[in-house]
Amino acid sequence: MKMMEKNHNEFDYQVIVAKKEKTDELIKNYECFGWVAIDSNQHAQFENLVEIEFSRPHKIQNKDNLQFMQVNMEHYINQKGRLERKKHSKSLIWGLSSGIIAIFLIIFAVFSPIKVGGNVGITLCVVYAFLAFSILTLCGIGIAKLAKIEHFKFEKESKNCDNLISKICKQAKTFLGGEK
Repeated sequence: MKMMEKNHNEFDYQVIVAKKEKTDELIKNYECFGWVAIDSNQHAQFENLVEIEFSRPHKIQNKDNLQFMQVNMEHYINQKGRLERKKHSKSLIWGLSSGIIAIFLIIFAVFSPIKVGGNVGITLCVVYAFLAFSILTLCGIGIAKLAKIEHFKFEKESKNCDNLISKICKQAKTFLGGEK
């Protein structure tokens, strides 16, 4: 989009920084509040981000109501981002923890015949190896189930945010004189 001269007496301006893949969705959402995308540029420091500049008439009907609803919409957009970042946090923690425990058990299995020696060392080696294998197998199955549960919960909460954003945008359009 081309850069244009700004008229701060007649128009309001705002810049939103967003992930590239969310650009079209955000432009559509902000248009519900009377904003028009006037410029879009690559973020100066982060390759996956875009700066989108919007403008709208300064004297717009129902501006206070639109601003309040826009803040609510932005809350749900940010909530979706938080959900996305935390989507697999529990399964990740469990996976890393069980992996570290299994690594220590494998180390014990390797060094127990050397340090302890004899039949006891070999027995400890087998026990530690069995425990490591069991942890990796059983935790792997449990973690996969936990990841599915987390994904289902994320999808449900994300869809709820989408519905609320859609509801807010639809209501905002009525303030602008659009959809009923």
